[in-house]
Amino acid sequence: MKFFAANHRNSGISFSVPSAKSRYCSRFTLIELLIVIAIIAILAAMLLPALNKAREKAQAIRCVSNLKQCGFLMNLYADSNTDYLPSPGRATVDGSSSGTPAVAYNNWANALEAPEEALNEKENTRFYAVLRCPSLPYTGRQHGIYQFSQVYAMNPNLTGTWSTRLAPRRGRVWKNTYQGIPSSRAVSDYLVLGDSLKMDKDSKKALEPWIQYYYFSSEGILQLRHAERANGLMLDGSVRSENRGGWRLRSNWTPGLGMASGNGVYLD
Repeated sequence: MKFFAANHRNSGISFSVPSAKSRYCSRFTLIELLIVIAIIAILAAMLLPALNKAREKAQAIRCVSNLKQCGFLMNLYADSNTDYLPSPGRATVDGSSSGTPAVAYNNWANALEAPEEALNEKENTRFYAVLRCPSLPYTGRQHGIYQFSQVYAMNPNLTGTWSTRLAPRRGRVWKNTYQGIPSSRAVSDYLVLGDSLKMDKDSKKALEPWIQYYYFSSEGILQLRHAERANGLMLDGSVRSENRGGWRLRSNWTPGLGMASGNGVYLD
């Protein structure tokens, strides 16, 4: 045996053993490649809806946070203005559309920014980002609507009459029967600000691109944009998320005030 081994080493003959890598490594066939691509596509199709839902949920949570900050700013404003909240639109002394202006701001959002400079449009993007729903970001000036108008809508019925020019008093909101005034008379049921959408009052179609409006009217209506629910700031500073029936029942949001579904369909 020793003699054979020695002669084998001296003969120059070698034996190669194929490695595990060379035995099992081979190229992908076209069918295998297509199968892999199909599996990836199926997984992506399964994951994308979940990712979209997660993104929508995150936007709804951020919307609630924005409304809470709006409530904080509203209360700061009322503390500095003898308990009055800003009016939905530009306030006048007698509450009429042609009356003497009582203050310099154009609407409630503009008032919270800087009342003494409110007649000048300002591109304070970071500030106004708090005053609007993140699901409808600022689109630039559209249809004559400025940045300070692309914000949450304010309830113009808190004084007991539909008026965008009258400033409601925080501690003396209207308590008799009226649209947008809850029958419970609980401050947690008074809607102050909410998700809104500007729609054409005749065609009942959302203006493109979708933009928010600064007070609820025949054009600016409540929109159920968060999984068919709308977020709203209440008079007590809390934020509620309700569906169509919830807003009508608890906050007396009558059909005349208008409501739209999440995809912009007008709801009677």
